Amino acid sequence: MIQTISRPRDDRVLAGVCSGLARAGGLDPVLVRLAWVLFTFFGGSGILAYLLCWVIIPDETGERASLPVVLLVLLFGVPFACGLMFAMCGLVFAFFGALVPN
Repeated sequence: MIQTISRPRDDRVLAGVCSGLARAGGLDPVLVRLAWVLFTFFGGSGILAYLLCWVIIPDETGERASLPVVLLVLLFGVPFACGLMFAMCGLVFAFFGALVPN
């Protein structure tokens, strides 16, 4: 039987994304939240991925995110993720540039 992913209303911290993924995978929601925080700190993609999941995954009633959340993702999430990726690339180039002798 295929388990559908939905955002529950009773076990939410922010939007219920981690709790919904944990229920679908049979995991503890705290572990999923911890993994999400690690993705955010060590890759920067966790914030954008969370916002996208908030828009894509419906809640228990089948409703998707409202228009303000979609606008939030488009106006802030995508540019933030792009800026974060450029900053990470700059740090990597600066680190490896410091390792290479002149």
